[in-house]
Amino acid sequence: RKMSALDVQDFIQQNRAVADQVETFRGYWESEKHWEARREFILRNMNDFKAEQLDHLLSLSMVWANNVFMGCRYVNTPRPQL
Repeated sequence: RKMSALDVQDFIQQNRAVADQVETFRGYWESEKHWEARREFILRNMNDFKAEQLDHLLSLSMVWANNVFMGCRYVNTPRPQL
């Protein structure tokens, strides 16, 4: 089940250790608005990823944020055969 925005705020209040860990993922370049949205993305989706997949989740959160805030588009192109 995905978290709503209210669920995210409740989660942060009830799970300070996890919320504090997630805070360490903020980039120094991220505005408060940008970070709050990306933090919410991370918290909403973290239950879908195992601990060893954290880097993948963080990468997806950056792709999502870049798409939303900067309009970046990513194309899935096949890798060349070697």
